[in-house]
Amino acid sequence: MSLEHMRRVCGWHCQFLGRAHVPGFDVVIDQRGYLNIVKKENSELHGILYRIDEDGLAMMDAFEGFPSVFERQEVLAYDEHKIKYKAQVYYKSMEGGGGQSIRQEYFRRVIAAAYENKLPEEWVAKLEKLLEGKQKI
Repeated sequence: MSLEHMRRVCGWHCQFLGRAHVPGFDVVIDQRGYLNIVKKENSELHGILYRIDEDGLAMMDAFEGFPSVFERQEVLAYDEHKIKYKAQVYYKSMEGGGGQSIRQEYFRRVIAAAYENKLPEEWVAKLEKLLEGKQKI
């Protein structure tokens, strides 16, 4: 999520820390047309790391529908200086992916945030390929 979106969700209860990656995870398109996180050996999930206080986490939980819609899991994330953080990720339990269409506006926001935060070029290219390769809704 971009900092602008995080501010809309949890106000000033979050602090931007920088780019990060989470080994052993990847993204797939879920049945609703959104990205979902899945465990996958030899893969790496790229994104933005935020420090969020307890009030901000409660706001994120409400936004993500935790625990009724999405689950939350603690993972190890590494910033660009290889400093390790305990981080929280939201995901929906599912078998693989399988989504045949994507939410175009959602994907455009994800890709814009990836560019804005200078995520690795190969990661941005992967997101763009997902956008191009699916029916848009």
